[in-house]
Formats: sequence, structure tokens, C-alpha cells
Amino acid sequence: MEKTDIYRTPFLKKLLVLLICGIIGAVIIFILLSIFAGVIIETGSYVSLFRVAVYISAFAGGFISGFLAAKNTGGRGFIIGAMASFFCIFLVWVITLIPGHESNNGLIPAALCIAGGVVGGIIGANTLKK
Repeated sequence: MEKTDIYRTPFLKKLLVLLICGIIGAVIIFILLSIFAGVIIETGSYVSLFRVAVYISAFAGGFISGFLAAKNTGGRGFIIGAMASFFCIFLVWVITLIPGHESNNGLIPAALCIAGGVVGGIIGANTLKK
């Protein structure tokens, strides 16, 4: 079995895979945030859980986007995972620019999303395809 080298895959195909995986990661983030919002409202613990929910959602979305991107493109999982999670962060950032959001304090969730993408990319690149 010949593993796909990062230099042999066409650039536009990789870019398309990164964009699709970034979209999937952003969807995962919003689904997890919706689930956590329901749990937080149901339990009534607004202050103690909302930051943890954002951090977990950002890491999980980055992990999924990095894992899927590295699994589909092959090559260097570190770089591919970081780029896929960067697209994920960019999509979430664009969606949060909707009028009415005054403060944008998203440096820690962005860093966690990139860290999740790097970890997911490394695991995805090193997982054997069947």
C-alpha cells in the first residue's frame, strides 16, 4: 500500500478537504455548545459551567476537523490538523460576528481548537487505513 505523500496530492484537493473538515468541526462545536447549553440551563449552574463547555466544545471540534483532514489527505498530521482547525476557528469567528455580539474573548478557545486539531491530525495521520 502506497501512502499518499503530501507533495503528490493536488493543492486544490487538499484545500477543499481542509475546508470541508473545518465546516464539520464548526458544526461539531455548535452541536456540543447546544447540548451544553441545554444542560447548563437545566441545572441552573450558569457561571461554573459555561467556560468549561466552550473549552470542551472548541477542543472537540478542532480534534474532529484535524483527525478527518489528516485521515483524508495523509502526510504531516501536525500541519494538516492545525490548518483544518484554523478553518474551523475562522468559520466560528465569522458566524459570531453577527450583530449583537459586543465582546469577542475567544483567544483561549481558539488555542484549544488548534491544539485539538494538532492532536487529531497527528492521531489521524498515524492511524492505519483498512
